[in-house]
Amino acid sequence: MALQSLGEAAGWMVKSPYVWLSGLWTAAVLLLFWYLYANVGVMTAVSVAMVLAFMLPALIAGTYGIVAEHESSFAVFRRYAVHGYFRQLLPSLLVFLIAWVISQFISYLLMTFGFGLTASAQVAMFVFIPVVFFCYFADVTAVVNEKRVFASVKDSFLRVMNGSFSVAIFYLVNVALLIAASFIGSFVFAALATDAFLPLASMTEAELLSLTPDELLAIMSAPEVVFAGFTTLAVCAVIFVPLFTLYKACYFAKTSALVLPDVPAAEPEGEYDEKGRWYKYK
Repeated sequence: MALQSLGEAAGWMVKSPYVWLSGLWTAAVLLLFWYLYANVGVMTAVSVAMVLAFMLPALIAGTYGIVAEHESSFAVFRRYAVHGYFRQLLPSLLVFLIAWVISQFISYLLMTFGFGLTASAQVAMFVFIPVVFFCYFADVTAVVNEKRVFASVKDSFLRVMNGSFSVAIFYLVNVALLIAASFIGSFVFAALATDAFLPLASMTEAELLSLTPDELLAIMSAPEVVFAGFTTLAVCAVIFVPLFTLYKACYFAKTSALVLPDVPAAEPEGEYDEKGRWYKYK
């Protein structure tokens, strides 16, 4: 089921141009951030990027709608983008806040017992990841099934708990996609930043070992290197943001059986007497 969903996600990337909008928007925001950072200032770059990033939930919700409706049309994309904006945004923020608060609480608790900052941060990360793991489907179930925020988090938890082996394969495929993205990114970065690192290639081992941290930082923060880094992120975003979004939506569509349907409460049996009073059967 997990591998089949990946194939369907790749198929949607071929069939529908609208599913690429989330990746293209992310790439545009990253490149605009770099431009403003290099030419205006870091505060302006951060402010503009944060404002523009709030457009992304609408594009993700529209992608969920195309997969849910099995129809690649702008009308479907727009309808889900408009009506599913807050349904995608709020569960995502809630999951992030829950994971962040729990991980920070555990980190501070460990530091009060004498653990170092590095060890506490590592343990906090191991707490952060499982929370996201169990709540990963909260946004898509809120958009597609029109559930409220906490109900969508509960739905995601049930899907992960009941999915067992299939869900584990799904997450392993996501990890494999992240590794593939890192490999592609490393090749793109190496191609773009070659000129900036040529002085290092001509140095001897003794010269490399003699470089100070400030000199290494100056090389890594050179404009050419920063541009290569943001361009690499933009290239990977164009491909992998739509792929991850589609993969989650396609897999979600196959996991309806993992959540027990809501069973309506049985009405108590009884009858009314001649005066209109109701008596319950024992």
